[in-house]
Amino acid sequence: MIEINTKTDIDLNINKNDETHQSHKGKGVDGNSHGVSSNTLTIGITGELANQHHQICEFLSKLHEHHCQEMNIKILLLASCEHGRLIPLLSQFTQQGLTFNKVVMTQYQQLVDVTKVMQPDIVMTTDTVFAEQLEGNSLPVIVVDQNENNRVLGKQLHFSFDGDAVLFCHNAQTIADQQGIAAFEEHEQKYAGIEMGKGVLYNFIKKIDVLQNVNKGIKWSLVTARGGKALKRAMHTIEQWQLSPSQCFFMEGSDKTPILKIIDSDIFFDDHPKHCQRASGHMLVGHVQVGSQTN
Repeated sequence: MIEINTKTDIDLNINKNDETHQSHKGKGVDGNSHGVSSNTLTIGITGELANQHHQICEFLSKLHEHHCQEMNIKILLLASCEHGRLIPLLSQFTQQGLTFNKVVMTQYQQLVDVTKVMQPDIVMTTDTVFAEQLEGNSLPVIVVDQNENNRVLGKQLHFSFDGDAVLFCHNAQTIADQQGIAAFEEHEQKYAGIEMGKGVLYNFIKKIDVLQNVNKGIKWSLVTARGGKALKRAMHTIEQWQLSPSQCFFMEGSDKTPILKIIDSDIFFDDHPKHCQRASGHMLVGHVQVGSQTN
């Protein structure tokens, strides 16, 4: 495992003139640009999640308190409930401390198209069918783990993110899955000076990064399965994107949960079910949906 404190200067010895590998700059996991506002963070949450998961409501309520001039935070409710249920449902959320800036109430079969129009930076849900439909439409979606945990939120909210297929695009991960770790490491060393494409949650992470830079109440860390041989390209990409994670952990495929517990992570985002399952019950967990592009 390699830990990097990104507040210090690191000589990465990278060949920045290597142009043999093209990056999907400005695009998502499949080359899609979401076209969202750069100074507004929009978080969509589905009705069943908001109704059943009090801890995610508390977390989002505290996050909403950190909106500022540099980043306006908006919470979007995506509901398919009956008309008569809407007001009681909103009253229930208000009691939990969660207020929505935008509310969508429509038929379930129209919810995907409506969500596309709203262009959220992330959609949180427990509905796996809905998540699959959103992912199929290139929308950034996570399935929130339903297990409760005993964490008590402090004054600072700590986000932790996986690297490949989450912050970065899935291309290198695909090589690892199909050809093995040795081929993956050889590929990443060869293209160490070429930034990667942008992953499913790039827009979301970029805006969390802005909040961290102007607000001590927000913090984010990178906790990736990459090892030291694939470090340079990851750090070069982060540098090119002008991101400032408070900490970086390169775990070389080992269990991430002990580190997540040590650094006191409040919420963890990963595309790999194994890492999500291990962290379940210790913190809020979001399984990032990337379809057939990862295991």
